[in-house]
Amino acid sequence: MSQVLSEALDRSADLGQLLKTQSDTLSRATLAAAAEVEALADARQRARGENFLMVAKDIVSELGTLSIEITNLLDAEIPEEVWKRYQSGDRSIIVRRLLAKKDAYILPALSERYEKDLKLRDLVGRFTGRFEELLDRANKADSDNVLRTTFMTADIGKLYLLIQSNLGKYAAQ
Repeated sequence: MSQVLSEALDRSADLGQLLKTQSDTLSRATLAAAAEVEALADARQRARGENFLMVAKDIVSELGTLSIEITNLLDAEIPEEVWKRYQSGDRSIIVRRLLAKKDAYILPALSERYEKDLKLRDLVGRFTGRFEELLDRANKADSDNVLRTTFMTADIGKLYLLIQSNLGKYAAQ
């Protein structure tokens, strides 16, 4: 009986050691899996950010083109000096010019012509729609809203706010 008891105790000790070894192995595997999950989440966030930046670049470029078309309808002629600066890389010069002339000419012209001029209404609608899409994508790519704030405070965002507030459509975003 004492031999059976001794063997049972030995087996119990062996099983306890096996259980501890397996538990340690499982613990290391769990830590490794957690590290992998974190690395995958970081990679997914980087990919989301890179994808957003590619899309944002295209949208911002389109917004620039739309702002030129809006300027041409409201202001008829863009001075040569402004075109030169635009062509040399200052992509927001036309928007800044619109914003600088807002009180003197742009706001009254926008208000007066928006309802009557279908082309202007279409351009303004496309501009605001694309800007809102940019904000929506920024919100999805950046939960801290840093990108949204950046776009809203940029010249293109100021033009968006100017258009929306002038046409009575701006609601706190």
